[in-house]
Amino acid sequence: MRKPDNAPRKPRISDIAAMAGVSRMTVSQALNPRAGSVRVSPETRAKIQRLAQKLNYRPNLAARQLAGGSSKIVGYILDAQSTENWISCMATVEQILGEAGYRLQIGAQHDNFRAIEEQVADFHARNVDGIICCSHTYLEFGAKIAPLFESFPNKVFIHEPVTPGSVSFVAQDQRAGIRMLVQRLISRGCRAPYLITPGITDCVHYIRINAFLEIMREYRFRRPEQYSFQLAPPGGLATETGCNWLLDRLLPLRPDGLIVYSDIIAIRLINLLKKRGLKVPQDIAVASHRHTKYGEANSPSVTGLDYHFAEVGRDAAELLLKFMQMPKTEERPVVGKYIQPSLFSGESA
Repeated sequence: MRKPDNAPRKPRISDIAAMAGVSRMTVSQALNPRAGSVRVSPETRAKIQRLAQKLNYRPNLAARQLAGGSSKIVGYILDAQSTENWISCMATVEQILGEAGYRLQIGAQHDNFRAIEEQVADFHARNVDGIICCSHTYLEFGAKIAPLFESFPNKVFIHEPVTPGSVSFVAQDQRAGIRMLVQRLISRGCRAPYLITPGITDCVHYIRINAFLEIMREYRFRRPEQYSFQLAPPGGLATETGCNWLLDRLLPLRPDGLIVYSDIIAIRLINLLKKRGLKVPQDIAVASHRHTKYGEANSPSVTGLDYHFAEVGRDAAELLLKFMQMPKTEERPVVGKYIQPSLFSGESA
């Protein structure tokens, strides 16, 4: 039955937070105490509980959640600008957890710490049984994300956490991937391979750049830093304008090999190099850090890395299930697992 338009609105966590002068996270932790939730002082907790009682606040949860039992819900935090590969990773997580009787509650945002705080507060209110976070490697505030999850015993990050040793994770081995690509180019006779990064926006880019510099030193390249380009061209590297902007600055350096972020960028560059009278891979080899079906179908097909996104999702889900099956009082170990990439051997490099 539809509520009348003048029906009073039910009080929310945000109302209590505003009246108490605290964050939604603080209210959520005060009203939903969990193991490890010790950041709220007794005075603040009592104040929040009095306000909740005064407002007649009631969380809209199932009876078993109110009783403190299993909610059969797993929170999943995703970057709103994730590619289809990461969506397939999440789909694998959803399938495996669904077979075990759990469902996902998804929170999506991009580069927004406040939004992540609110999503975590909502997970608290819904008494989720576990959390998988796939959005935490931001340069500006990445180190502040792991502490948000301290009160959740069952949690797994996808990607290495910014603060090592703070939380269990499943990650693609970016270092091994870069090594494969550099070795591939050098084995083809490249003497001036360049790594092209579309601006440093998160900590994963740092991992790739440092791995590139390390292997270039192993091959005794002088000043390997000059072969690493961090660029943010107009319109982005995936556009024709951005790729032309890049080539205008790069070709005078006479590169004979390029490692780019994705197959989409690789395909764009291959087409523009052809227009400039250069052959791929004879004049310039092009390799992609992220292999897709589009690169495989291109002519020439794009050499790139398969990072096995479904396997990442499977291992993250299985690790979380293992944690959720443990007694609540048992301490969870901090586990780190790397998924090794494989090389798709295309025609472009």
